[in-house]
Amino acid sequence: MHHRSTVSLLATALALIAASQAQAQCTYTWNGNAAGADGTVTGVWDDTDIVHVVGRFTTFQGVPANRAVRFQNGQWQALGAGLNGDALSVLRLPNGEIVVGGSFTVAGASTANGIAKWDGANWSALGSGMSQQAIFGAAVSALAVLPSGDLVAGGAFNSAGAQPASNIARWNGTAWSALGAGFNGVVRGLAVTPAGALVAVGSFTASGATVVNGIAQWNGSQWLALGSGLGLFGGAAVATRPNGDILVGGSFVTAGGVAAPHVAQWSGGAWSSLGAGVSGPVTALAALPNGDLIVGGSFNAAGPVATGNLAKWNGATWTGFGSGTNGLVQTIGKLRNGNLAIGGDFAQANGVVSPRFVNLDSSCAASVVATGAGCAGQGGVPALAVSEYPMLGQTFRSRCTNLPPLSIVLGVLGLAPTALPLAIALPQAGAGCTLYANPDVVDALVPAAGAATYALAIPNVPALVGTQLHHQYVPLAFDFAFNLVGASASNAVQANVGSF
Repeated sequence: MHHRSTVSLLATALALIAASQAQAQCTYTWNGNAAGADGTVTGVWDDTDIVHVVGRFTTFQGVPANRAVRFQNGQWQALGAGLNGDALSVLRLPNGEIVVGGSFTVAGASTANGIAKWDGANWSALGSGMSQQAIFGAAVSALAVLPSGDLVAGGAFNSAGAQPASNIARWNGTAWSALGAGFNGVVRGLAVTPAGALVAVGSFTASGATVVNGIAQWNGSQWLALGSGLGLFGGAAVATRPNGDILVGGSFVTAGGVAAPHVAQWSGGAWSSLGAGVSGPVTALAALPNGDLIVGGSFNAAGPVATGNLAKWNGATWTGFGSGTNGLVQTIGKLRNGNLAIGGDFAQANGVVSPRFVNLDSSCAASVVATGAGCAGQGGVPALAVSEYPMLGQTFRSRCTNLPPLSIVLGVLGLAPTALPLAIALPQAGAGCTLYANPDVVDALVPAAGAATYALAIPNVPALVGTQLHHQYVPLAFDFAFNLVGASASNAVQANVGSF
């Protein structure tokens, strides 16, 4: 339950802040490590402040690691014994497990044909995995999660588990199944639109009897073409904007019959180019929450701008990032604070020695810092954790656990800090309970299973970059007669609105 009037007040406050502040001018810094990776980096995933990186390496920043590592608690760590073959794709399932696809047959101590999952301590297979088409040299090169939580794997294979499946298949947690007729060529990229539609790109031209040149969308029962699709060689990477636009990169130079050198957009039922495109193949895309697109691959120009293998399209113009990289960009990972992790097969980034992996940091990155401790209530000490940072065009989300069984929780958000003893307003609060977030907005939330969530859409207004949001939960405990019998407070945070 939310009080929409208070949300409207916050929206008005944010609009006033935007009107009174100058637009932030973001600058970018390449941060690399001379140790780098000893093999190509092919995938990066981060949505929990634990960054997972996969590829063809056996050592990563000095750490022995067979093709899979994570960055946690300030250090890089191998994922157990790793994989015995190339890793080409990575993502996180809703339950927190990490799935890796590639051309391996063993993960840790388990037989795992082309796909495996890591639960934080051990590797395990997903059924019997995929049968490989040796001519392509890779089993699973693309992964996606559907709104249902089902996993979709694409690549070069004839079957998934015991089921015939032409280069794409679905895993429901216990078994594999085909997605329609599949494709007559390799699937190289997958994405899910904000509406929940699955999009596949690759070097295919048909799904059964349906012509789908390099790109197709799944309607729940069959694959459908997007216009006349992509030109020769099809797509290699796909991403979606928050507004539902589909963005594709590859070796093609036309899309829907329109000139679109290596990158194109499907919007409103039609294909269009992104300016003059880029000068060479695109192998990686990252759509940002504000609608901008980061493009990586093997090119030396984006539109009229000279740039090394990495560029940004803001909807109207191309920009580069210094001299870029001196080799192929294969993957672009979006970090939770808005910064980017770039992987591929390069030795330097903007002149910085950084073999195959480098961070590209924005001066406008979002941040979250602790501002105060919580105090105990009937469910223990309420614990606030931010799940999505406040980025322009994105929803700021948090979750609070350790809540009383019969309670209403106040989600407090303010544009300034405070230090108010909670007992002044709520005598039922225990000693040491302090409200650290000024109560500009107070939402009443009903917990489920001892937890509550808070969400606030951040407008896509550049002037909001740097705005401070102070946030905290105040659980109110009731007896069975609905009498207020206790109050407590979670830890508090200051979340700074960011962008790339």
